[in-house]
Amino acid sequence: MYSDTTTSTQTFLEKNTKLQSILPNGTVNVATVQLAGRGRGRNAWIAPLGCLQFTMLLRHPSSSKQAPVVLLQYLISLAIVESVKSQPGYENIPLRLKWPNDLYAKHESLVDSDASDNPDSNSNPEFVKIGGVLVGSSYKNGEFSLLFGCGVNVANPLPTTSFNKLIREYNDTHGTHLATIPVELALARITAKFEEFYRKFLVSGFEPFLELYYKNWLHTDQIVTLVDQGYERVRIVGVSPETGLLLTRSIHNPNAHYSLQPDGNSFDMLQGMISRKT
Repeated sequence: MYSDTTTSTQTFLEKNTKLQSILPNGTVNVATVQLAGRGRGRNAWIAPLGCLQFTMLLRHPSSSKQAPVVLLQYLISLAIVESVKSQPGYENIPLRLKWPNDLYAKHESLVDSDASDNPDSNSNPEFVKIGGVLVGSSYKNGEFSLLFGCGVNVANPLPTTSFNKLIREYNDTHGTHLATIPVELALARITAKFEEFYRKFLVSGFEPFLELYYKNWLHTDQIVTLVDQGYERVRIVGVSPETGLLLTRSIHNPNAHYSLQPDGNSFDMLQGMISRKT
């Protein structure tokens, strides 16, 4: 389903429940421009021209115990990153995953041009948000109806960066000639990669994807503060392939473990803090 301009591809399907009920499984609602894009909680999603915004309908059987529904938000996020990095020559494009469902990029040009002359400055490239996933769900007759709302900066240079800006930067620094990605091709590759992953997920669960997921995420051995646990300092251990919980271990008491829900917490990477989402 295509619109030149819409309020929100996600809201359109959520509000039209009768239409949603008769759409084929896997239907994608895509728009060139969104006027009221949404993020998690009360966040808005800015969608300038060149941003890819779409919502995909997926009906997932609740009887599939080896494929828990909560892990599908990780699977679609991984599919978006791998839709680029699985292409020959694009393996080292600096795209990453931020728990639970944000896409980040290492953006070289954000480094202060005077950093090399200042011994006190941090010369590491900055990570910036490049996309995100918003999942809505309902349940009826043993089946989940999931709406994956995805916003990805593909060709727009602002407000942060995009797939194509990263590709051009990579070409400049590595002497390569990788082609940029049209928005339509990005959508085709994302949905094809997700279908590939989903078919495997139904049979084998999330366990086969863990290595690839950790390769792409930002949090291996990261130390963070849990606000709702008395500002406890913990080390991130991983993600449970059965429940989707973020697994952490206390720094001061290695026997203390904390498991965090992806849908109930907010992760402030700048401050290194995880707190209950309000």
